Amino acid sequence: MNILPIPFITLLAFSTITQELPVNKEIEPIWMVQQLSDYLCHTDTKSDVKLIAHHYQKSTKFAKSWEVRTERQVFPLNNERWYAAADMELKDMIGDHAKEILVYRYHVGSSYAVGLHVFSCKTGKWVEIFHSPSLIQYDPRDTERFEMTYLGGYQLQFHDKLTDLKAHLSLSKERYMDIENREESLKRLRAWVDPVSHYEFRDSNGDHQKEIHTHQHVYGLWHTDHLGTFVTIYKFDQKHGAYRIKEVAFQEPNKKICSRKVILDSP
Repeated sequence: MNILPIPFITLLAFSTITQELPVNKEIEPIWMVQQLSDYLCHTDTKSDVKLIAHHYQKSTKFAKSWEVRTERQVFPLNNERWYAAADMELKDMIGDHAKEILVYRYHVGSSYAVGLHVFSCKTGKWVEIFHSPSLIQYDPRDTERFEMTYLGGYQLQFHDKLTDLKAHLSLSKERYMDIENREESLKRLRAWVDPVSHYEFRDSNGDHQKEIHTHQHVYGLWHTDHLGTFVTIYKFDQKHGAYRIKEVAFQEPNKKICSRKVILDSP
């Protein structure tokens, strides 16, 4: 994956960042940022895919909105100002010996959020088969979905209410030695789950279809108090023609999976 360079900026809390482009002469109204050419849609001739930016600033590689153009179709991406930069690659994701279009979107705040769109060609027409959750209404302290409960004795329970995944976390007393009234602080602890910041593609069962593993960091009392990672695994569903959630898991900072829950049974 080709990640665009991000210049040094002052990092602010994710929930308070608003992305505004400086006004200067470097801004192009429309700019082709990237063009890829390959044998697509099961054809024996090469075709082009273009990544187009609107109100593009050359020095930072930031833009206000983005779109993907194939030879016959145009896909405006869900143009959220949180995502300032983008790039794309071609990769066979579903094992049909044809490459999909993967478009990555980059946020420049302290969450380092990364969005992903995947387009696949079906009978000569491109369709979106995966996109990451929107950031427009994303709240890293969403108590409607995620819950963190202090059990006492430096023990926590993480709960994803949507899937009913529960994970038991053990903390060291020394971790919070410098905090006054640390027991009371831990009792008031709320779940803090950042947006997706990392993707992995795995062929877990040798069927040549790549699962999409998304990683969301989970924090405690502050943004460097890393408690673990919430992992969502998506599998391509032939019947629905799109990726669906197969499994969720909680991964400790040492990369050990301490809890998992299967959502979609494999066919």
